[in-house]
Amino acid sequence: MTVTASLAVRVPRHYYERKIAAKRKTRKHKELGARKRQSPEFKFHLAALEYLRMALPREAVLTHFPAGGPDAAWRKKCATMGVQNGMPDFLLFWKGSTYGIELKSPKGQLSKAQRDCRMRLLTVGVPVAVSRNLADLEHTLRIIWSIPLRAKVGA
Repeated sequence: MTVTASLAVRVPRHYYERKIAAKRKTRKHKELGARKRQSPEFKFHLAALEYLRMALPREAVLTHFPAGGPDAAWRKKCATMGVQNGMPDFLLFWKGSTYGIELKSPKGQLSKAQRDCRMRLLTVGVPVAVSRNLADLEHTLRIIWSIPLRAKVGA
């Protein structure tokens, strides 16, 4: 006759619920490639993109330059493929000219790579603007670069 003893350990149900919720949350953030909290610069980036899509002339071409990435492996892959550190957030092509737009939060600072890249671009004739809000961005496009816009920033 075989006797088996089972050791019953009581684990509170909320222990497993928390573990499962944490796994789901981690998986969701990995799928989205998102941070837990969006930075002010990211929110400004989305607002600027929406404004630029409405305001720029239809024949203008706008693209985002994804120089950063979620992890070291992604950044290494980009560097291997020729991505340059410090490139402006947006590149704008209009009537044979190229423009760079770097977006920063009100307190954000340019990194050394961004300052160096900006100087290299300016040297070859590509103007690069640093915008800290939508009004600043509109002023650069309309007044400094003389690009006719189809929309205005709301007052």
